[in-house]
Amino acid sequence: MTRPTNVDAAAIFERSQEILDDQPWLSQDQAKDAARRELGVLS
Repeated sequence: MTRPTNVDAAAIFERSQEILDDQPWLSQDQAKDAARRELGVLS
């Protein structure tokens, strides 16, 4: 597994927060996974 760069990590976190706003029933981890998929940062 490659570690994301700081930019990727920030983008993933930001997107995961947007996903949580839209879908509050998701867990933080689920939102981060969805953000990673959207941003193409697959481990």
